[in-house]
Amino acid sequence: MAVWGADDMWAATGWSLLTVDVGMKGGTPLGTLTYIETTSSRTTDVAVRWDHVHDQLQCFVIDRETARMEREVIERDARARIGALLRISAEVGWRFASSKISRADIFEAAGLSTVAVRSSPAECYGDV
Repeated sequence: MAVWGADDMWAATGWSLLTVDVGMKGGTPLGTLTYIETTSSRTTDVAVRWDHVHDQLQCFVIDRETARMEREVIERDARARIGALLRISAEVGWRFASSKISRADIFEAAGLSTVAVRSSPAECYGDV
């Protein structure tokens, strides 16, 4: 089975994904991604949620002191990663991914492997 991951063309240049605190309860994402600027160690959080009214993914930088251009780049990166997570979960299915190893593989494929993950797998996925 071929599963597409996150596209590197949307990567936020100068920023790295530091932590992931995203759950997929009910098949929709909710949580935060934390990015770190590679040159200054400055961090910023991106809120991630599914908008049920408009049926679309929303990713937005919480810290409004981050420059507008930086916000756009980071939000685009987060949207690509979480979008990949949604595509992968739709193809593979969360119920199928019942072990910690396969969950880690799904996050890896979506470009969501990080230095630190704040949530335990049970918290991220709810009851599977």
